[in-house]
Amino acid sequence: MSGSGSCRGRRAAPAIIASTARERSAASPSSAARALGFSLDQVRALLGLADDRRNDCAGIDRIADEHLREVERKIADLIALRRELKAVIESCGGGTVADCRIIEALAP
Repeated sequence: MSGSGSCRGRRAAPAIIASTARERSAASPSSAARALGFSLDQVRALLGLADDRRNDCAGIDRIADEHLREVERKIADLIALRRELKAVIESCGGGTVADCRIIEALAP
């Protein structure tokens, strides 16, 4: 491997996910990549880059980094959604549907 060698010593995922990915990779490398949440297009690109084992892994790193940014964005969106949903639930003091803050929050 030429270049920075950025693949060495770098963890792709927490141990439990990596373990699951390794178990699935026995069936196929694409199953392992899908277990880590890569899209089919990303899996195809990763497998294409992996064809020549002597290649630098910079392209693979780029795809993985892009995927990680997307995962982090989704996590941030889910955290914001959780915060909003908790606030709506906490604002509802019970009572009748006519007074329900959750239904009120859904109204246009």
